[in-house]
Amino acid sequence: MTSGWELLTDKSAKETWNQALLKFSDYNIFQSFEWGEHKVFDNWTPKRWIKVGNDNEIESLFQGFVRVFPFKTGMILGTGGPIGGNNPWSEDLKKVII
Repeated sequence: MTSGWELLTDKSAKETWNQALLKFSDYNIFQSFEWGEHKVFDNWTPKRWIKVGNDNEIESLFQGFVRVFPFKTGMILGTGGPIGGNNPWSEDLKKVII
């Protein structure tokens, strides 16, 4: 992995997400893998990003819920996140989301 935010595949997230999440003191149920899968029933699509530092350790996580509307518009909801890091809502996260 390289330094910066990376979008995980669903398969990769299923295998690693909760384990990584529990390493942070500010974790919560709304950022859990299962909560993301639950939101599918409300017509949201979960997307999961991790921020990896130069030492190849996970610094932050963010699970966002995407909903697309007509006319190429949409929104992303980030209940309970991002998790970890000194400034998880950094400009680099905003850039990878948009």
